[in-house]
Amino acid sequence: FLCFAAETAGAQQMSLEPGQQQTEATRDTAKKKKVFYPVVLGLSDRTGGAISKQLFDSLLRQGVKSQDPAGQVTGFIFNYMERNLYEDSIGNIMVLTDLLTEYCPGDTLTPAVSSTIYLRTKRGDTAYFDNIRMILPEKGEVSGKGMKFVIE
Repeated sequence: FLCFAAETAGAQQMSLEPGQQQTEATRDTAKKKKVFYPVVLGLSDRTGGAISKQLFDSLLRQGVKSQDPAGQVTGFIFNYMERNLYEDSIGNIMVLTDLLTEYCPGDTLTPAVSSTIYLRTKRGDTAYFDNIRMILPEKGEVSGKGMKFVIE
């Protein structure tokens, strides 16, 4: 079915599920936008983009940092897409992507990931840092803006 929003007599109406009543809380929720605070990789100004293997490995060892010096990263999800060459059952060569996902408490990788990741990083791979949680002194627990790096 289709939902339409209309403005009538200066009051904005939201489309609601059948049986749901519009309350002050649902109007406020619709207006709120989630704020993401800036984070960087390591002690740098890198927030994403193309990056060399050597620089990526070096910054990754330093962890995910808040751009605000008073902020502290408390956890994040590390996603690593590794491109590899495979051969199928009849001998055809194909490039496929392997996915590694790990929740990392604190601001650095878990020991399980950091023990092998630096040997695996190579050109063409992609790393995402998502669901970054951090604490800022004046604001409490907040979300950090995700980052995407492509290794070249």
